[in-house]
Amino acid sequence: MKMKQILVSFSGDETGAVTVDWVVLTAAVIGLGVAVSASVGSSAVDLAGDVESNLADTEIASYIPVTVGTVAFEMAFDPGPRECSGVPVLCSTAPQSGGTQVWYNMSDGTQWSKTTTNTTYYETTAIDSPTTSEITVVWKDQDGTVVDAPDAT
Repeated sequence: MKMKQILVSFSGDETGAVTVDWVVLTAAVIGLGVAVSASVGSSAVDLAGDVESNLADTEIASYIPVTVGTVAFEMAFDPGPRECSGVPVLCSTAPQSGGTQVWYNMSDGTQWSKTTTNTTYYETTAIDSPTTSEITVVWKDQDGTVVDAPDAT
């Protein structure tokens, strides 16, 4: 009879059931991780090899700055005389601009232009009006895009 009581007591006891659940769940997660590693591992090694061979075949160009070469063409532009008329003489206060545009053959075979503009601003309509001037320099590449000034030769 004692054996019967032990078996009944054992079958009704649930004190270790949670531990068994966690052991089974942990084993399943570990098994899933091993399965994923096995299926992806060889592909990852192949991909790493492809990346390595492509990088080994890639030539890295060094930076060579574009420098100014010879002058290809030069042109000056003049604003002409200031417009004045009437008695007393009154003159326009509109700013006037003049300057030069120079095309250069660059070290990389392209042609760039450099435009230097001198703009004169008149303070009054008097013929001897005080003036202020502003000089601007703009470089453009062969496509007409404004660029930074190149390195000097």
